[in-house]
Order: sequence, then C-alpha cells, then structure tokens
Amino acid sequence: MLEIITPGTSLALFRAVERHRFQGPVIFASFHHRELLAIPDGPKLVLFEGVPVKPTAFALEAQASHVGISVESITFDYVRALRDAGLQVFVYTVDDPRDVGWLRSMEVDGIISNRPEIVPKG
Repeated sequence: MLEIITPGTSLALFRAVERHRFQGPVIFASFHHRELLAIPDGPKLVLFEGVPVKPTAFALEAQASHVGISVESITFDYVRALRDAGLQVFVYTVDDPRDVGWLRSMEVDGIISNRPEIVPKG
C-alpha cells in the first residue's frame, strides 16, 4: 500500500510504479480524495476520518476498491453499507489488542496497526 500524503503527487507516483514494473498488487491510499481521482487504474483505498453523510458515495465515485476507516469512527452499520457496496473495509490505527476481537467480529477485511504482533494472520 502506498499512501499519498502530498497533494499533487499521485499521478507521478502512479507512473513511477508503472515505470519500475513492480510485481505485485499496489493499493494507492489517501485522505486527499482528489489525489485518488487522478489515479487512472488499479486498487484505491479511500481513507476517511469520521462517517460521511453518504457512506459509500465518494468511494464508489472514485472507483475505490477499499475504504479505510478510523477505529474511532467504525460502526457495524457503516461496515455493512460499505461491504454491501462491494468495497473492502480496513480499519486504522488499531494498537489496542482489545479492539482486534470486536473488529474481526464485524468482518473487516484488514486491520492497520503500529503493533502488527497483535493482529492475527488469516
């Protein structure tokens, strides 16, 4: 996963990945949603803080395949709406081991953590 942090850099980053013929999937992620719109092809992870009024609208408009939700903002209904729209759901930043169990019960697709040892594989 490559996170686009600096506005105006997404297309150059996309072209660099293409130029180097990286072997494997690359997911482009950003809180800067306009940057994701500039990526012409491939998996995109739209990062959100909070819950948008229309939980799936921008992710679908940006042709995202993944959505990243803050652990502080996640709800069962939000996850269900995203998954029903065909989007994969990742939760960030999960550093408390007590959160891992209930997040897995929500059937999220991935957990992003600064402490990978607390997240079971598989």
